[in-house]
Amino acid sequence: MLGIAGVSFPAEEYLKLYHGKTDPEMVEMLSQCHKCNAHGPDVQLSRCSLCKAVEYCSKKCQSDEWKGVGLDLKIVGNNPHKRKCAWFKRAMEQLPEIAAIQQLFPWSANVKGPREMIQIPNQIELLLGLKGEGVTNGYWREPGIDNAIHDSDYPLRTLSPAYICHGSMFLEPVLPSHAKAWKLPSSQIPHLEFEDSKLKSRIPALHNNDFVQDWTSYYAWRNLDRESPVALRMDMVLTVYYLLTKVLGVVDTSKGATESRRTLKIHFVGAEKELNIIPLFSELALLIPNTDIAMTFFGQACKKLCDVAKVKHPKSLANRSTVFEYTAPAALGGSTLRVKINGQSDLYDSANIALDRPDALIAENAGLFHYMTWQFVYHYAARAGIPWGITEYHMIEVLEYEEHMVQWRDLAMQGVRIDLTNNLNKISREEVAETMGRLSRVQARGAGLNPFMRPGLLCSGRGSLDPRACNGFVLRVC
Repeated sequence: MLGIAGVSFPAEEYLKLYHGKTDPEMVEMLSQCHKCNAHGPDVQLSRCSLCKAVEYCSKKCQSDEWKGVGLDLKIVGNNPHKRKCAWFKRAMEQLPEIAAIQQLFPWSANVKGPREMIQIPNQIELLLGLKGEGVTNGYWREPGIDNAIHDSDYPLRTLSPAYICHGSMFLEPVLPSHAKAWKLPSSQIPHLEFEDSKLKSRIPALHNNDFVQDWTSYYAWRNLDRESPVALRMDMVLTVYYLLTKVLGVVDTSKGATESRRTLKIHFVGAEKELNIIPLFSELALLIPNTDIAMTFFGQACKKLCDVAKVKHPKSLANRSTVFEYTAPAALGGSTLRVKINGQSDLYDSANIALDRPDALIAENAGLFHYMTWQFVYHYAARAGIPWGITEYHMIEVLEYEEHMVQWRDLAMQGVRIDLTNNLNKISREEVAETMGRLSRVQARGAGLNPFMRPGLLCSGRGSLDPRACNGFVLRVC
């Protein structure tokens, strides 16, 4: 499977790479014109000879998409294939490395792909019998029917009565035990407490010299067999670690634990399903020794959780200022983690930075150009000089951001000039000069493939064969 000859292969081979089998309906779904969606046994498709990533039913469709016919090219993110072709080619060149990640885990490499694989999120958890709506599903609790990539797609959409909202374990006064929430055999769990004599052999080594670099090193450090499916949840946690250390550079673990105690403030923006696994972020306290970590989650799902808690669950954890705390064993650096859920507003605003300036902003599977509220977050972060790292499903999006984010930067600089003219924020010319200088140096930089992407790829669809994955690709926004 890893011996892919170049990057040109039919939909059948693509399905074998992604899902372990060929499904005729999935082949038909993939085998359609990227421009007009034409498909079926009578449709003859030809591949773009340059990128090998997209297919067309006719020369007219290929020519129209190359030129961007029908697109408003003034809109950021609307690009003709003439511009995107090189990006698709770069994405296809990632396939062997991405395939290698899938091959690490038997449950990912051999999973049989159901028809619903075309939906987001990936369905491996369902096939393993882990994911469900009920309270007994612990860290695997998710909506049974969830067609939206993000809840904000459908702000008035209601989840099933059984699910209530993301983070619903915090509607209780006490969290379930770590082992119970994982729903896995003890040998497959990355434990956080080691007092039990049976778990002493599972204590990882003090995290020194940047040992954890990818899934292979993480599983080795945690003494886990690759039969364990914890990567299907720990991707959300280890992606934060990767963004902090390798993409943003706000934490340096390459020289081991620091001698002096340090603090680290993280604002996680746009949180949704991450609220279901908040205790798992304790792993950051093990990975970053001798550090007091404060983590605050923001977003529409956070407000909904807190609103439900206030009305129906007054004694719940969600009503507390700090919803979760963890202290790592002294032998592992004794770091602490304190987590808050901000339920004040659906949106992240400048007051969040002014009142509690973070060391970094994080957003996972963000969709920057799909939700324009991200532009406000960019303005706040860029003007304040806050490092911001994100992940996306699709490498093409990361490459688009690198090219077009300069437009957001120009708008942010224009906003500073307007503030000076109107004296809205009573800022001095010296402050303006400092802010403008900082903004002029801001540049979005893609860091490529995320070694902690979630195993199990997502179907691209619409005649496109480029790879996509949850937390698949990383970018430093500012």
